[in-house]
Amino acid sequence: MKFKKLVILFALFLPGIIWLSPVSAHTSLISQIPVGNSVVKVLPSEVALTFDESLIEIGNSNEITVLDPTGTEISIGKTKVANNVVSRVIAASQIGGKYSVTYRVVSEDGHVVSSTYQFTLKTKASTPTAEADSVPTASASESQMPISNNEDKSKTEAQSHTNHSFWGDHAGHIYIFLGTLILILLWKKYAKKRITSR
Repeated sequence: MKFKKLVILFALFLPGIIWLSPVSAHTSLISQIPVGNSVVKVLPSEVALTFDESLIEIGNSNEITVLDPTGTEISIGKTKVANNVVSRVIAASQIGGKYSVTYRVVSEDGHVVSSTYQFTLKTKASTPTAEADSVPTASASESQMPISNNEDKSKTEAQSHTNHSFWGDHAGHIYIFLGTLILILLWKKYAKKRITSR
């Protein structure tokens, strides 16, 4: 009877243990507007980020924050989520220099991904100092070109994975392994008692 109770308890906790397990790969950023490390002449009206899987909304779990070169936030309104795209409107700005985009999203499996990337706004009003800080050390034609999608994706994934810990990524797997091991040991113990009692 005691064994049956343990089996029932294990069956009740198993769905929760499986839910904790990150069985799917972590969601990855596949496109950005504006593109990371790019140089733009006109500031877009919003920042939009597309991921390789759907996102879930839990309160204010998904957030985009945009800062201008002076460190002032120019993102306005609420962060919007539509399937696998998260976006936020940004205020108009004529300040030339580097802008930073910081985001935090929650994927379908409950995993949190966060990172920061930058882009440069080049305007006629940009000061020589601002332009020197914002434009990479390359030829004029090269500085206008954003980095490739694969390179940008690799950098973004590297930044987001720095927030992951071994325990956070594999806790579900460990729980399932221990639960299965305990169930096997209990089953062997129960089977042995039945044999000796006959």
